[in-house]
Amino acid sequence: MRYLPAFQTHIPVKPFSLAPFATPTYEICAQKTLRTLRYFPIIPPFPTKLPPKQQIPPNHRFPKNPKTCTMIPRPLWISLILVTLLTAACNQPREAPPSPPGRLTHLKFNQKTVHPLILEAAAKSFVRAYPQHLKGYAPNTLILHDGSQLRWNPSISSAHFHALMSAGRLSLAEFFKKVYGSNEAEARQKLKTVNWLPKNKGIHLVFSGENGAAEALRAVSQVLDTLPQYHKYLSPCSGTFNWRPISGTRVPSAHSFGIAIDLNSQYGDYWRWAPEFREGKTPVFRNRIPLEIVDIFEAHGFVWGGRWPHYDTMHFEYRPEVKLYNEWFATSIFHQS
Repeated sequence: MRYLPAFQTHIPVKPFSLAPFATPTYEICAQKTLRTLRYFPIIPPFPTKLPPKQQIPPNHRFPKNPKTCTMIPRPLWISLILVTLLTAACNQPREAPPSPPGRLTHLKFNQKTVHPLILEAAAKSFVRAYPQHLKGYAPNTLILHDGSQLRWNPSISSAHFHALMSAGRLSLAEFFKKVYGSNEAEARQKLKTVNWLPKNKGIHLVFSGENGAAEALRAVSQVLDTLPQYHKYLSPCSGTFNWRPISGTRVPSAHSFGIAIDLNSQYGDYWRWAPEFREGKTPVFRNRIPLEIVDIFEAHGFVWGGRWPHYDTMHFEYRPEVKLYNEWFATSIFHQS
């Protein structure tokens, strides 16, 4: 039994213990007499000595050398204990609530593989967007009508996959070659003419006729033709079909398949044109394209290059699967029916 003075009485009290962390290598001391405050010892690593097993006189004054020992008032000890217990309770793993079938109610964005619901939703979006070319899907695989299969690359996190999919940056060049043409000659055979802004400019553009791409661009043109305040951003057009890779890579550009259009470059901003890029710094986002134009394009199945980290604000490309995927994600993440 060890003894602690409690005010001016001589009641034996067991020392406070945090077993197995507490050890008997401490001694009792304080900066003030125990007539005013009651103290409990602090646990190691403070180098101290074991006090003698005897009662301490009530008027005894303890040494004031802080190097020999350190004391903490009882209220502070209680507070530390409560904080420790609450912290441990909050850190206990909890079971996630069950999610309805087909709904995305909780995501673990730190995982190394894609969430099954996200992967399934992306596959369904492709099947719905390209019904003439895809007949179904399997885990990590898209199945074409000719029997061939295209595998995903799910060795990334859910957050990374979602960011690529929602912005139209998921690389599926092999699939687009099967849809729009595997080489320049095949892609040219599938091009159609679109009258761009027929009531005002009447510019003839070439766009792929596969999978409703040319029809979608024609519908965008009809809407924008009624908004003359935006025509300076739309004409002259900087290009559509051009069989080439993405700048700085070997990946075919969307222009190679005839599903991309660049608006007036005079009002376009490109990350490689930024002064920060020439100085070796991270480019700062810039945009002069009105968001009303962006909304019209996106409503007809296009994605905007201004939503990419490596931004290209004058660039739009036809990606109907992205629109379907984003609609699914918006309804699932907010628990809507």
